Amino acid sequence: MIYRPPNRGAPGARVGGGTRGLGGFTALAPPHLAFTTSPQPRLYWFSEPGLRRPIRFLLVEENTGKRLLERRLPPEPAGGIHFLDLSASQVRLLPGRDYQWSVTLEPAPHHRQRPLVSRGRIRVVPEPAALARAQDWQRPFQAAAKGIWYDALEALSNLLQRYPADAAHWHLRRAELLEQGGLIAVAAFDREQAAALEGPVP
Repeated sequence: MIYRPPNRGAPGARVGGGTRGLGGFTALAPPHLAFTTSPQPRLYWFSEPGLRRPIRFLLVEENTGKRLLERRLPPEPAGGIHFLDLSASQVRLLPGRDYQWSVTLEPAPHHRQRPLVSRGRIRVVPEPAALARAQDWQRPFQAAAKGIWYDALEALSNLLQRYPADAAHWHLRRAELLEQGGLIAVAAFDREQAAALEGPVP
């Protein structure tokens, strides 16, 4: 799995929300403007187990600052990797425009904790012919090679669900992608999941 990032001229925007455990709370986005071919992609984030505070999701158009979607989501005390599917909303991202999305771990009621915020940036680009022709198991590799982060991440996550017998393999491939996006602690979570599925070495 080799991710070839697009031009990194634009400044990064991911702000990690925590440093505890396996990465605390963070958007699964690289520290640069990243691409998708879908106008309604899934946007993923990670939370460590035990975080019982509500989450706020926000999507804005960068040039105008217009809020396109805001959702308050329930706590995720079990932790792990979660997503919001834009296809369940009326929002469609327009090609060539830059958007910023964020997840915020809000303070618990009557507590003085600071909100934990993590952000990513996204732009819709045309789908390369090679990616359009790819079989499902080839899609994450093609997307990563073309620098289309969000498609690669979604394809790997879909394969994990579709082929449970090969889940350890796809956890490792997703870990490789996450490492190349600078999400080292979350990649460690995937590697632990793969190790648990593979079992102890005889």
